[in-house]
Amino acid sequence: MLKLVARAHDAFTRVSTIAGGSVLFVATAMYVYEVAVRYFFNAPTVWTSDWTSYFLAVVIFTMIPELARSHGHISIELVPEMLPPVGKRVLETITMLTAAGACLFSAWVAYGQTLSLFKSGVVTIASAPTPKWWIMAFIAYGFANAGLYFLRHAATVAQGKPLVRIPSEAES
Repeated sequence: MLKLVARAHDAFTRVSTIAGGSVLFVATAMYVYEVAVRYFFNAPTVWTSDWTSYFLAVVIFTMIPELARSHGHISIELVPEMLPPVGKRVLETITMLTAAGACLFSAWVAYGQTLSLFKSGVVTIASAPTPKWWIMAFIAYGFANAGLYFLRHAATVAQGKPLVRIPSEAES
């Protein structure tokens, strides 16, 4: 049952990673459009700059879970490599649990803020006002999903299994 849940979690992360990449493509296209209409037609848009920055937040928080899944984040191996196997396993478990706690706490705060923003109807202060809750929802998603991966990794390490970097589909 847990393997099925883990596979579903991985599949959902792959879909969100592809969505994040697609949003990055759209943000880039919007920026190119803005430059073209501003300099070639002297007709700048009022919305492109704002939406590009919102889209970049979406990209970051849809990609973070993939980094957590594949161990694509930065890790300094100097201390763990100097420890005996048991010490290394304990340190890695504590590190993963700490990361999970930080991510899940951040997700909880972001989720509460998302609900508050949704209920209050707060919008961005920009030339193209946008509801803030939808941006915050992606932040909550990214932290929650990454936190679940860190919990999964902590369980793997605590069982004595090696924690190896998983290459992304782009690398394989």
